[in-house]
Amino acid sequence: MKTLPKSLRKKKRYLSLKIDSERKNEFSEVVDIVTSALHNFSGEKGLSEVEPWLLKEKFDYTNQKFVVRVNRDFENEFRAALALADYEGIIYTEKVSGTLKGLQDS
Repeated sequence: MKTLPKSLRKKKRYLSLKIDSERKNEFSEVVDIVTSALHNFSGEKGLSEVEPWLLKEKFDYTNQKFVVRVNRDFENEFRAALALADYEGIIYTEKVSGTLKGLQDS
């Protein structure tokens, strides 16, 4: 089966995020926080449209930083869901890029 040409693929954005909280979170807890925040904000349909994908190899436990890949058209919806998340800390965006290489420059 042939792959789709780049012009027909869905465009993605990579967001570098940081958790500001008193307690340290494991990767699985961060996945639960992000998915439940999106599900509570926009439901099943919104969760499937945003297509969040947390990159485990980019998760930094000591600094509580992680990278999420989202659909470009729903980036603002993803940010709004995190802002309204039912979580005791703050999750904020450090940098946004169209490629992982662009995030690594910081």
